[in-house]
Amino acid sequence: MSVSAFDARRTGVRRPLLAHAPAEPFGPARIAHWSSAANLDLLGTYLMVFDSTGVSDPWTLAYEESLYVISGEAWIVELAGEDECTSTASVGDLLVITRGATVRYGGMEGTQLLLSIAPVNWDTEGA
Repeated sequence: MSVSAFDARRTGVRRPLLAHAPAEPFGPARIAHWSSAANLDLLGTYLMVFDSTGVSDPWTLAYEESLYVISGEAWIVELAGEDECTSTASVGDLLVITRGATVRYGGMEGTQLLLSIAPVNWDTEGA
């Protein structure tokens, strides 16, 4: 038996549909919370797609993140005071970003990234 879509009757394995995750603008990209319908407590999985080449505004992570390059080329610009350090990633590469890092997400037009973050409820954690 295959799981063809999110099925609320199942409790262990779920396949949330990307079509049910609206994409929000994020600088030159769009980002969709792909796993939102799965109601996970700790992990969130997102798809980021770059509509144009460029970088986002600075973002300070309140969570841990892994970033996998599905297609295209991406770069993460880490900001530390006046210093910047750029990590470039190609198809099949994985980057890991620690909680508290301030970064700018960059990519070539058409780049697709799979991001996983924990905790997914970073914006309400401890509230």
